[in-house]
Amino acid sequence: MTHIARDLGISDVGLAKTCRRHGVPVPPRGHWAKLAAGKPSPQVPLPEQSKDYDVQLTTIEPVRRQREKQEKQVFAEAVATKVQALAVAQTPETKRPPRAHPLIRCTRAFVAKIPAMVRKHEQAIRRGGWTGNTPYPPLLDRGRRFVTAPDGLHMVVSDASLEWAIDLHERFIRGLESAGVRCSGAKHPDNKDLRLACDLNGELLYVGFSEGYRRRETTEEERASEKASGGYPSDMVWEASGRFTWSASGTERTSLQKWSGKQEDIERKLPEIVAGCLTLLEAQPGVRARRLAHEEQMRQEAAERARARRREEALTKQLESAFAASRARADEIALREYLDFLEISLSDYRAPFREKLAVWISVVRKELKRFPPHLRVLADAIQGNRWNDDPPDWWPGDAVWPKSESGDR
Repeated sequence: MTHIARDLGISDVGLAKTCRRHGVPVPPRGHWAKLAAGKPSPQVPLPEQSKDYDVQLTTIEPVRRQREKQEKQVFAEAVATKVQALAVAQTPETKRPPRAHPLIRCTRAFVAKIPAMVRKHEQAIRRGGWTGNTPYPPLLDRGRRFVTAPDGLHMVVSDASLEWAIDLHERFIRGLESAGVRCSGAKHPDNKDLRLACDLNGELLYVGFSEGYRRRETTEEERASEKASGGYPSDMVWEASGRFTWSASGTERTSLQKWSGKQEDIERKLPEIVAGCLTLLEAQPGVRARRLAHEEQMRQEAAERARARRREEALTKQLESAFAASRARADEIALREYLDFLEISLSDYRAPFREKLAVWISVVRKELKRFPPHLRVLADAIQGNRWNDDPPDWWPGDAVWPKSESGDR
């Protein structure tokens, strides 16, 4: 199962779920180990062949999978090199900055006001539910506070982790600024979420920080306390999980990286996070150049396919035009014979119909002579584009298209 899933470009768990969903029999656990040890193992019979049907799997092409694997390896090596370079360049002054970054100062000032904001908001609700001009405190959802400090940081963390998260961001910003990166608050261009924007020579990287949540069963003490306070005790409660995710996404879709873990894991990975963000910023121009080159190649290939399709359609239409011209020529010959018959039979008709018929025959003959019908069909097929003198789609590429001075007609 593991080897087949690797060949298909999906996980073994995903392949196992697909087999169970579609009733595809798989060997029992330990089947191949028993066979390797020379022990017998029952073979699961296959269903009837008449019940077979195709199962479509969304997989990654082997070439793309190998390319992504190489890109991850190159990125990891670049980050490791960047971590060493930053550690060498770091000085005691950069480790302990004399003054906090403006984003950090605004965030700390805003967080210090949260308890008072919560208290005033609760008092306003108790007074009758109308809060008036009382500012709403940051939203508290599933144990996490959605902090959106004006002119400050934007993060989703629990109240217990707020101070640590702010200090972590301060060290993160100092590490980036030591490498020439300017940090500010901005909205992400895709989803308009407020993020920390990192600017390196015009290249932007949007950084987000959030804490996850989980659902757990409440204890007897918690249910009793909720009931004593007049609330409705619940068996389950949502709370912050203590696992944090640091995400960085650039203006290019593939400039994306995430780091997750508990507080100690994030602390240990902080140099790697700083180096990873710098690596993404420095590599983004090359990523953009490769994307533009790939898009140009895709446009050229699409244009070539469109030209081939138009040529195939034009060739088919030329055959239809040839049959139409042949039929028009046959009709023209039949018409001339009919006009000859009418001229011979003029004496059989009475006046004034005879004189009118003679004029009509003359007009029809002049029109046939001026522009025979089969030539009209040929002209529409051969003359190419009416708005310019470029060759039509069916024209062979190795043949010279003769330029016309006064039109094909």
